[in-house]
Amino acid sequence: MTSLLIDRRHVPDVRLALGLILPSLAGLAVFGWRTLGVAFLVLLGALCSQALLRRFRTGYLTPGRVWVAVHALLLTLFLPATLFDLDRAAIQTDSRWPGALAAGVLLCVIAGLLRRFGIARFSAVPVTLVLLMVVQPGMFDTDRVLVPQHLFRGDLLDERAVVRPSATAEPWIESHDSGSRVFITESAAARIHDYLRGRTAQGLPSETITRLLSDEIPPLEDFVIAGRAGRIGNGSAIALLIGGLFLIQRRFVAFRVAAVMLLACYLTLLLLPVPIVIGTDGAVRVFVAASDPRVGWATGITFVNDLFFTAPVLLTAIYLGCQAGVRPSGLGAGVVFALLFGIAMAAATIFLSVRNGPILAVIPIQFLTPTLERLFPQRGA
Repeated sequence: MTSLLIDRRHVPDVRLALGLILPSLAGLAVFGWRTLGVAFLVLLGALCSQALLRRFRTGYLTPGRVWVAVHALLLTLFLPATLFDLDRAAIQTDSRWPGALAAGVLLCVIAGLLRRFGIARFSAVPVTLVLLMVVQPGMFDTDRVLVPQHLFRGDLLDERAVVRPSATAEPWIESHDSGSRVFITESAAARIHDYLRGRTAQGLPSETITRLLSDEIPPLEDFVIAGRAGRIGNGSAIALLIGGLFLIQRRFVAFRVAAVMLLACYLTLLLLPVPIVIGTDGAVRVFVAASDPRVGWATGITFVNDLFFTAPVLLTAIYLGCQAGVRPSGLGAGVVFALLFGIAMAAATIFLSVRNGPILAVIPIQFLTPTLERLFPQRGA
C-alpha cells in the first residue's frame, strides 16, 4: 500500500521514518519541547545545504529531500535536547545551537561526497557524528531530564531545577517534583566510562562493581522505561524496541539479523574483561566478571544490563546497523555481519567509550559488507 502512494524509491525511507516516530515521541516527552528545536535546526541545516549543492549543479551527488528529511530526524535522535538554546544566546558565551545546525549541513555534504565516490550505501549518519565528536565533543554532554509531571511541555533549561542523586531507590517515573521542573543528574554513561577506565568516584579510595551499582547508578527502570539524561533517541529503551518491532514487521529490518546483533553484543559485554576492584594499586580486571565470587552472577548481569542500556546499543543497532544499505543484502551474509557488528559494538563500548562506542563501531564494520556479500551470495534477507 505504501508503494502505491509514494515513489517506490522512497519506500525504505518512509518506513524508517515511521519506525522513528515512537522513539521521537519518547524523546519529546522526556526532554520537552526543545527536542523539536533540535530537530528543526538539524533539518534546516540539511535542507539548506542540499539546496545549495543542487544550485551549484551537483544534483547528481545530492540525496533527495525525502532522504534528507528522514536521516535528519535519525541524526537528531543521537543528539541531546539541550543543543537548542537559541533563547539563551544573549546570556551564554558558549551557546551550542550552531552545533545542531552544523550537524544537518555535514549530513548532507557527507552523503553527497559518499555518492560522489560511489559508496552511497555507506551511512552518512555515523560519519557525521564522529566528525562532530572530534570538532565539538562537548555538544553531546547533558545532565538534565524533565520531572514526570512536566512531560512534553517542560523546558529542559528551566531554572527551577533540582539535583537528583543518581543512585536512588525511587525510579524516575514514580518521583515527585516538589516544585521543580527539571532533574539534574550525573550521566550514568560518564560514571560507567570512568569506572571502566579504572577511575574511582571523587573522594573514594577504592571502588567495586557492587558499590558502583548501589551508590552511583540509577535504577534499571530509568534505563528501560525513561528518566535519565542522554540522547533524544536513547530516552526510552521500550520505545526503541517497539519502533524496531514495527520495522521488522514492515520488513525494513530482518528479525534474525537484529536478534543476532543484539544477542552478540550482550554476550560479548558479559564476557569481556572489566574491573571488579579499583584500588590504589590499580584495577583488577577479569573476563566474565559475573563468574567471579567477588561479584556474583546477579550483580554481574545487572552491570551488563546497565551497560547495555546506557550505551546507545539499541538505537545504533536497530536504526543504523540493520539498514539494508549498511548490512549485506543476503541473509547468510547479514547474520555474519550482525555477529561481527554486535561483537564490535561491545568491544568499542568497553574499551573506547560507553557514550559513543556503538556509533564508532558502525564505520569500520561497514567496510566488510561488500566482502560478505561476495562470500555469502544469497537471496535478500
